[in-house]
Amino acid sequence: QERWIVVTTIQHPTEDLKRLAKIPGWNLVVVGDKKTPSDWHLDNCVYLSPEKQLELGYKITKYLPWNHYVRKAVGYLYAIQQGAKWIYETDDDNRLISSTIEVQADRYPFFNLISSPHTFVNVYAYFGRPDVWPRGFPLSEIQHSTDYQLHATVNPNLIIEQRLANKDPDVDAVFRLTQFREVSFDQQIPCILEKGNYCPFNSQNTLFHKAAFWSLLIPIAQFRECDIWRGYIVERVLQETNYDLCFTEATVIQDRNPHDYMKDFKDEINMYLTTKPLVGFLKRWSKPGSLSAMHINLIEELSGAGFIEPINVPLINAWYEDLRTLGYQVPER
Repeated sequence: QERWIVVTTIQHPTEDLKRLAKIPGWNLVVVGDKKTPSDWHLDNCVYLSPEKQLELGYKITKYLPWNHYVRKAVGYLYAIQQGAKWIYETDDDNRLISSTIEVQADRYPFFNLISSPHTFVNVYAYFGRPDVWPRGFPLSEIQHSTDYQLHATVNPNLIIEQRLANKDPDVDAVFRLTQFREVSFDQQIPCILEKGNYCPFNSQNTLFHKAAFWSLLIPIAQFRECDIWRGYIVERVLQETNYDLCFTEATVIQDRNPHDYMKDFKDEINMYLTTKPLVGFLKRWSKPGSLSAMHINLIEELSGAGFIEPINVPLINAWYEDLRTLGYQVPER
């Protein structure tokens, strides 16, 4: 059981979830919540009800709020406990374009390296849509969407793949409220950002190799920003290692579950105001040590600086305790 899909849901099984449960060679674990129907069931799937989550005995459980996306962490640990070597995380409204989940590093002999004089790079522009920006991209930086350079890079040490989504991609409420339209991205060679450059990556269509399992934990924050904060934090830690994160062409079509865009906007206000200062803090941060020590220290310092809630400090420590208990070894830098 080396390949796992992790999803959280608060509704009855969607057609997209049913398809995920049937992918050959992959196991599906679905994390429930207090709002999830009590009679939830899907064949070919492990369902972690709220009761089951408590029975598993993970140390992180006491810190995870109910009715929150961060409960997905229980599914990550469950997959690791079952011997996962790959974890694919997605949502219950994403439909795979292919019939399977492919590793992009197996498809391409080289990736493109992107660099920019600006801190932020809009990878949507690289995939043909400079008029669109990902959720968590600073609004003030949209004007620089096409200001980047391409360089060929060989044999990336790839441990995380952020895949794009066609039709209704992961954009913010400002885009949806002002100019929403269906989006299709170009097919391109995957790209990697130069150290020092940042682009938000999310939890909606992302593949993690075992060497990246330490990075899966989503910080406790507003629903619309929590996975974006994780992405920026992980990007910063990876810049101190020999490992790479790539962005790839769209591999899913998203038929987004109904959302109140004004509510999304309200939930994203802190993200609009805080992203640039947070990434500025990340750029100034420096703390030598092991990979896990850097990760923990960065969470502690972000909490101390007021960027994330203090509860994330005991949460990150409990996360690494759980990883050790499950026999997971954090790789060397």
